[in-house]
Amino acid sequence: LYDGGAQPKLLTILVFGAMYQLAHNFVYLTLLAIFLNAFMVAVLCCWVRALNGVWWIAFLGFSINIYWYQIVINCDNPAFSIPFAFIGLYLYFHLHREIAGVILLLASSLFRPGAEIILLSILFLRLMKRDKANKETLMVILASIIGVLHSLYGYLLAYPTKEAFLSATVTFFPEASSQIARFRYAPLVLLVYLKTIVLQATKPNIILFLPFAVIGTFNIFRKNISIKYLGLGILSTLIQPAGAF
Repeated sequence: LYDGGAQPKLLTILVFGAMYQLAHNFVYLTLLAIFLNAFMVAVLCCWVRALNGVWWIAFLGFSINIYWYQIVINCDNPAFSIPFAFIGLYLYFHLHREIAGVILLLASSLFRPGAEIILLSILFLRLMKRDKANKETLMVILASIIGVLHSLYGYLLAYPTKEAFLSATVTFFPEASSQIARFRYAPLVLLVYLKTIVLQATKPNIILFLPFAVIGTFNIFRKNISIKYLGLGILSTLIQPAGAF
């Protein structure tokens, strides 16, 4: 099946293949996805509690996200990449286990491209703090390079030419044929990206928490609380407008 923008991902191939070899179906893969995401929720609730936040509100917020359940049960690769990204941020910024955090962020990138943008952002923060010549900074640089090369290689493996990529996109999304000329090399694609975020934020089960989230986020940044760096996880979604561009 041609899927515009899809490409081979190393850890997705290895993990999905290994799970299939165990039972010749994907039951174990589904259980693994459920466990991994449950563990992510537990970790993030622990982070909230450690900072004197109300952990059960965070837990409730995760629990009503029905759309995320669908991704987990379907074993879509965000169900594997996102937990590794958020747990990596927890290790890096809260437990100060920088190398372990970077390794998990790299694992996230090898499940689905995007986490390399988080790694580059962390590298920028380290350089701003003048953390240049130490092993943690070198690890971030190495992980960023591996992530970028992995994504680039997978992209070229699936679509050796630009024409092949555009053809696959139009085949999978026939309505996209008129859009490609409009958004290719156009910053306007960011408007579509922002529109998608607004549509997500106005879903009934999310808008209930939105006012509290806005106020809480303002206070977190005002008081410089470490959990603000969890927001870096959102940067992984920038791979989508970048690909469209």
